[in-house]
Amino acid sequence: MMVNRHKEAFSYRCIPIHMSTEDFESEKLDQQSLQQQLYKVLKELREAREQITRLETTKWLQELRLSEPGCSNPHEFEQPPMQDPALYHTSSPKISNLLDESFLECPRCRTKYPTSWHCELLTHIDYCLE
Repeated sequence: MMVNRHKEAFSYRCIPIHMSTEDFESEKLDQQSLQQQLYKVLKELREAREQITRLETTKWLQELRLSEPGCSNPHEFEQPPMQDPALYHTSSPKISNLLDESFLECPRCRTKYPTSWHCELLTHIDYCLE
């Protein structure tokens, strides 16, 4: 009879432990799920930023080329900024200001960006090094 009471008391004390263990496991699974969702959203955000950078770069290059005399095909200039520094040797005042800037470059692909485009370079580096 005493043994039964001890077993019963022991079983009664184990119930909260089992419930806590189940709660912990459930929270752990929820955390893993949220972590996966966070990684997915961050990846989508990084891709969206990279797409925005590409579109802005394309637009910027098109505007740059359209400001030069004799430009007839704006779609041929879809490359990263400062990929070819020879493109910027001209007498246009807008372009001359660009030549006065310092440049930063991607450590992997060596694409050059003006220092004023440092945010775009960081986005590019995130994308390029993946």
